[in-house]
Amino acid sequence: MSTEVKAKYNFEITKERDYTIVSYRKTPISYKLATSQLAYAMIIPAAILAVMIVIPMGKDGIFWGFMFFLIFTVAFGLIYTFILNYFRTKKLHEFKIGDRDIIVGKKTYNREHVHSFFIQRTHITYQNVQTVHEIIEKSNNKICIRYGSNDVVLAKGLGERDAEIMFDRIKEITNLK
Repeated sequence: MSTEVKAKYNFEITKERDYTIVSYRKTPISYKLATSQLAYAMIIPAAILAVMIVIPMGKDGIFWGFMFFLIFTVAFGLIYTFILNYFRTKKLHEFKIGDRDIIVGKKTYNREHVHSFFIQRTHITYQNVQTVHEIIEKSNNKICIRYGSNDVVLAKGLGERDAEIMFDRIKEITNLK
């Protein structure tokens, strides 16, 4: 007997009166951030902490000082990424889509002036280099509307897959093709 696997999404779509409410959380940033160039930024605090621990050990502490230095460098990067993701994914964001308007925050946009919905992707210009910017950009896609001649962000901080799936659902809701 098999059990059904439930699909996991980073957003939820509910119906309330005349509106379809899209609630989402921002996509967490990859923990590759902690072991990439962010680790270089953690070298100084890790070195200071390792020296403070090793000084009382004398000459015997050189090996342990190096080991503490490596451990602290990675640990500080992981802790930084954990804290960044905690605050990034903590808040639930939402927007509402109705037959006549779209509500984002406290602003209402008339649907007759909405020309299109689109995904605004971040552009990565680096080749073969895993940089902090590249890792963060992978979690910073936006879903926007073209309202008049301006672009208005409906959802931001989405991973590539989350943005594509949410965009497909929005197309279904709004009857776009």
